[in-house]
Amino acid sequence: MEVQGLNEEPLNPKRVEWEHIQQVLNVNKGNVSATSRLLTGDAQKNPATNTIEKACG
Repeated sequence: MEVQGLNEEPLNPKRVEWEHIQQVLNVNKGNVSATSRLLTGDAQKNPATNTIEKACG
């Protein structure tokens, strides 16, 4: 049984991870170091933390 409008296959977990990284990278305006700090939990050093929380929360 197919639900109308939901004919896409579920996303692969690796794809979901990649999408999240791209979203955080975009919020950090391409700054790889800031993105890495945020994604590894070292966000206290990252002044963009509040921006990320506002954008994603």
